[in-house]
Amino acid sequence: MSKVVKWLDDFGRQQASLLPDHAPDSDAAKGVPMLSVDVDELDLPEPFATRLHNQLVLRRLWDWPAVRKGGPNILFTALMGAFKPTLIELTQLYRRE
Repeated sequence: MSKVVKWLDDFGRQQASLLPDHAPDSDAAKGVPMLSVDVDELDLPEPFATRLHNQLVLRRLWDWPAVRKGGPNILFTALMGAFKPTLIELTQLYRRE
């Protein structure tokens, strides 16, 4: 059997790795990565790229079958989750007027 272990890398990105059940969670960085896409290929600015990456991990959107299972709006929902901190900051800018 195996388990999925979530952990935070040195860049602040949530990661998820597949480990054997008997392996300690501290070995997560040595496990098989679950997320099959690299958002850095989209050339997004930081911190948005990290927030999007973290939303994909949070929603367990590891691969295309997971995205299909999540329904037609699941990627949009992940994008909106990544934009939420920016929306809050933008709202605060307007409130300071």
